[in-house]
Amino acid sequence: MKENKVVNLYDFRHGLRVSINSYNIGERLSFNSNMMKNLYLSSLLHDIGKAHLDQMILNAPRKLNKNEFEHVKKHILYSVKEVRNLGFNEDIQNNIKYHHENYDGTGYLGLKGKEIPIVSRIIRICDTFDVLTNYRPYKNRMTVNEAFDEMEGKIKWYDEELYKIFKELIRNDNIHQLDISYINF
Repeated sequence: MKENKVVNLYDFRHGLRVSINSYNIGERLSFNSNMMKNLYLSSLLHDIGKAHLDQMILNAPRKLNKNEFEHVKKHILYSVKEVRNLGFNEDIQNNIKYHHENYDGTGYLGLKGKEIPIVSRIIRICDTFDVLTNYRPYKNRMTVNEAFDEMEGKIKWYDEELYKIFKELIRNDNIHQLDISYINF
């Protein structure tokens, strides 16, 4: 991999939002400090490998074809390689590797249920919600209610216990409302 790749500002902000929402779930589950650290770092860095993708494909304002989608799916492998090169532990590498697994086994690599690390299951929920509620070149942002409706239509993709915790946190605490746009980078 070339060393001149950069993570764009959208992906950086996305990682921050996902990590904060994930962290709140970890707190609710009373994770110990090591699990909280792994959860935070895994969710913050889950998409770092997108810097190695063709950005024209990644940000195409349309539905991707099969070859393009296969290209985008490689970001998990690039992300794992990046965190490994940075010296992060195997738990963090696996959490990132499996963050696109669906609870029903229909994800990228075919793990299902409790085979999927709990941190990956948390990231799956927070990642999806963040993508749905923020603008992307290929879609408009949804309201919170629209995002929940969309996710509940595919509820078999998520660990329902974790999803219920997440939904409660969003409904009660508005944790997704984190506004980091004021930060000057």
